[in-house]
Amino acid sequence: MGCGAYPKLLLDVSHHIKYGIGIDKNIEPGCQKNLLFKKEHINGTINLPDKSIDIVTALAFLEHLEYPEKIIPDVNRILKKNGLLIVTIPSRYNKPIGEFLSLKLKLIDPEAYRDHKHYYTKDHWERIIGNSGFRVIRSHYWELMLNIFILAKKA
Repeated sequence: MGCGAYPKLLLDVSHHIKYGIGIDKNIEPGCQKNLLFKKEHINGTINLPDKSIDIVTALAFLEHLEYPEKIIPDVNRILKKNGLLIVTIPSRYNKPIGEFLSLKLKLIDPEAYRDHKHYYTKDHWERIIGNSGFRVIRSHYWELMLNIFILAKKA
């Protein structure tokens, strides 16, 4: 989810997976070998069948949604039994430093950074993910506590 206009991660892992789907509001729709690119604005539901996906990644994506908590139950719906959810999201400590790095120094894309709607604590997302039918396997702050990493398994 939120793979970007150029889905680098998906392209990099494409030779290790049977099939992959990249969904983003800015991607050019189409197919490339074993990859499908879908241009969609993910808001509350994901346009995929129930129990059809093994792994969902939401890397630097959820903070751009107005109500990101609403998407997690739908991730559970599309994941197969024992499916994995991988999330990275900025922490509340990210906001002042990220704004300085992007808006003042221009080291991070200012437009993308201005689009951040939320900043979180690790506990907040552990609760949301746990209450949506997942078991959190690993959760930690990284990059000097500026970001949160969560790996969860469908319960």
